[in-house]
Amino acid sequence: MSEADIQLITQKAWEAYQNEEYETAAKAFAQAVEALSAENQSLQQAEMKNNLSVALLKAGKPEEAYQAALGTEQVFASAGDLKRQAMALANLASALEDLKRFDEALNLFNQSAALFKQISEKEMRAYVLQRISTIQLRQGKRIESLVSMDAALEEKRKLSMKDRLLRSLMGIIRRLSGMN
Repeated sequence: MSEADIQLITQKAWEAYQNEEYETAAKAFAQAVEALSAENQSLQQAEMKNNLSVALLKAGKPEEAYQAALGTEQVFASAGDLKRQAMALANLASALEDLKRFDEALNLFNQSAALFKQISEKEMRAYVLQRISTIQLRQGKRIESLVSMDAALEEKRKLSMKDRLLRSLMGIIRRLSGMN
């Protein structure tokens, strides 16, 4: 398959994804993965597997999403691409979270957050820290959840109205609990 064919498939996949046709997007991303495998392009294939994983997750197929992204973090690590490695870890963690494998998800989200911190990707780190906070809250780890959410809000350059409200509520909770 030519590079132009692969680009066309990828474009169709993204169009389907933007139109919230996640099953269609997943099928197209899977086609691109196969085509890139035949072309022996491991980095591009790993990127496409992560796109496939996200589409599958949106389509409500977390096990397939997990399997699609599995191993891509190692491909990016080998290439020294810390940003895409962190994103792959977050994709795996998101699938694990949907599979209710919370401890494993937390582990991968924490690895992802550490990599995002290392490369100063503040917004992406904030997103991952918010996901960590949500899992911690589900597990009854209220203090840890507050700390993670506070760290997430610290990373954001611009706070939404919801974020500002949350930040002020967290300040009140910290003062009342003697954490300040």
